[in-house]
Amino acid sequence: MSHSRLLATAAAALLANPLSALAHDGHGAGGAAAGFAHPFTGLDHLVAIVAIGGLAGLVSRRHGLASGLDRTATISSSARIAMAAFLGLAAGILAAVLGARALLDPLVAVGLAEQAVVAGLLAMAVMLLRIERLNVAAVGIGALLVLLPHGYLHGNEGSGAAFFVGLALASLALFAIGLSVGRGVARLPLARARSARLLMAGSLAACSGWLMAFGAS
Repeated sequence: MSHSRLLATAAAALLANPLSALAHDGHGAGGAAAGFAHPFTGLDHLVAIVAIGGLAGLVSRRHGLASGLDRTATISSSARIAMAAFLGLAAGILAAVLGARALLDPLVAVGLAEQAVVAGLLAMAVMLLRIERLNVAAVGIGALLVLLPHGYLHGNEGSGAAFFVGLALASLALFAIGLSVGRGVARLPLARARSARLLMAGSLAACSGWLMAFGAS
């Protein structure tokens, strides 16, 4: 069985799990310091942002190489993926803050939002294994969709502009960490780079299993 099919099987098993812990129930945190700390206290958000940064690093490095080691092309590719990711995060937050809760809160109550978070981690694992077939636009769209449920859940958990500024700054820092890792992996010899991507994908799958068993935060 291929790695992608194995991950798809794992996804079906995890998403069918009826014992999902629903930890994203909101806590009304406020202030820039609380917002900045928040991504570091939730495994789901931390892993998702770092993984998106890693994907951006891998695909932007390849794009830069295709452009003749063009540093501008590499930076531009990374920036476009970052913009797409934060657009997804912001859209989810706005949906929570601006009154879409009456429509979307039932999804949280039955665990669909949590499952969307886990599905996003598994989708990124597949993207890591298929990165050679993806372009900047595909990774950007994937990043946007992955962060939509994160934005909504964290929009429920925080309050006040300062909280969300802190959240954005921490997310940017985590994205930068992932970006550096992805670019480092892209510089490895082909066999070692593939092994590193497999390790990263396996780590994402393991995190998704942990979150389904013990709950996201």
